[in-house]
Amino acid sequence: MMPSLRALPGRAAVLAVLVAGFFYVALGHLGARQADPFAQAMEAGRLALARHQYQAAADAFVRASGLRQGVSAEAALGLARAERGLRAYQKAVDVCAGALRWTRGDAALEAQLRAEHGLALLEGASTLGRARLAEAEADFRAALAAGDAVPAARYYLGVALVQQDREAEGVAELKAYVATAPPGPEANDAKSIILNPRRADKNYPADFEITTRDGEHLALADLRGKVVLLDFWGSWCGPCRAATPSIARIYRKYVGQPFMLIGIGVGEASKSGWANYIDQHNMPWRHYLDNPPMLNRYFNVHTVPTYILIDGEGIVRDRQTGWNENVADAAIRKALKALHGLQ
Repeated sequence: MMPSLRALPGRAAVLAVLVAGFFYVALGHLGARQADPFAQAMEAGRLALARHQYQAAADAFVRASGLRQGVSAEAALGLARAERGLRAYQKAVDVCAGALRWTRGDAALEAQLRAEHGLALLEGASTLGRARLAEAEADFRAALAAGDAVPAARYYLGVALVQQDREAEGVAELKAYVATAPPGPEANDAKSIILNPRRADKNYPADFEITTRDGEHLALADLRGKVVLLDFWGSWCGPCRAATPSIARIYRKYVGQPFMLIGIGVGEASKSGWANYIDQHNMPWRHYLDNPPMLNRYFNVHTVPTYILIDGEGIVRDRQTGWNENVADAAIRKALKALHGLQ
C-alpha cells in the first residue's frame, strides 16, 4: 500500500520546496524576458505600429536589429512594415530583400517577408514602376505556397493581378479569398473590387464616417459626385494659421459648385480653443475635430498642414504637405472639369 503524505511529513516538505523552486525559476525566466532589451524594443515597435506611429516603430525596430548585430529577420519585418507606413517603399523593399537571408529555414517568417516585399511593390507601384507588379505577384504566390502564414496573401494577389490588367484572374482570386476570409477590412475591400475592379488600380481612401462641428453626419459614400478638399490643420500650427486667408479664398471661389471643403482639426489641446479660432477667423466651411485621432491615421497624415483632394468618384487625386494656393486651385479645377465630363 502506498504511504500517505500525512504519514511522511518529510516528503510533504520536500514537495513544497520543489513547487516553490519551480515557481521561482518560472518567475526568473519571465523577469529575464521582460528585461531583455531586444524583446522590449520589439514590443515597443509593435505597439507603435498598432498606433500608426510609423517613425517611432521604425526607430524601435532599428534599435532591436542593432541588438542582434543587424541580422534579425523579425526586426527587419517590423522595420519594413514601418517604412511602408511612412511610404518609404524602396526602403521597405530593400529591408525585406536583405532579411530573407536570415530566416533560418522558418517558412512562416519567409512567407511574411515575401508578402511584405510584395506589398511594398504593390503600394509603391506609382513610384517604383508598374513593371515590378509581376515581382509582387511572385511574392504573393510564394507566401500562399507556404500555407496560412499570411491569410490575406490571396487578396493581395488578386489586387496585383487586376493592376496588371488581368482582371478575370484577379477577380477569381478575390472571390476565392472572400469565400474563406473572416469579416474584416480586406474582405470588404475585396468585395468592392469584385464589383468594380477599377478600385484595385486607384487610390481609394478608407471608408469613414464623421459628425461635423455643426452636427452634420458625413460618410465617404455621401461625398460621391463632389470634389472634396480635406484640410488637416491645427489652430496651434503657424503655417496652418498663415494659410487661413488663402483657404478662405479657395472656399469662396468654389461656393455653389460641387465642391466641399472640410477642415480636420489635428492635435488640438482643447475643443474650445479650436472652435474659437474657427469663429474668430470666419471659417464657414465644414469642420471636424479629429480627437481621438481617426482620419489622420486613415490618410497617413504625419505633418500639418496636409491637404488631400478626393474627386467625384471618391479617388484621391492630389496630396500636398504645406499649402500652395495655385497648386491646390489647379487640382480642384481639373477634378471639377472631369466631374462635369461625367455628368
